[in-house]
Amino acid sequence: MWRRLLGLSAVFHIVMNIALTCILLCVSHHNYPGGIALHTLHNIESKSLGVFLIFCWLLYLLPVVVVFLYIVRKYLSVPKQV
Repeated sequence: MWRRLLGLSAVFHIVMNIALTCILLCVSHHNYPGGIALHTLHNIESKSLGVFLIFCWLLYLLPVVVVFLYIVRKYLSVPKQV
């Protein structure tokens, strides 16, 4: 019972953390005074850099997804009935 509750709270915490991070990222994107200058700079740069940044972001996100799936499998899996 407690393990399942702990697992659910961990999953809820991760989901809420991702949601609040996205919201705060959106707010800071619109609030940053140099945003127009950075946006112009990024438009001037090569488009291949975007692929590299996405690759780096995926490498950053991979351990988070692995830990999330581990928690879900370990704490939320239903024990097999014999």
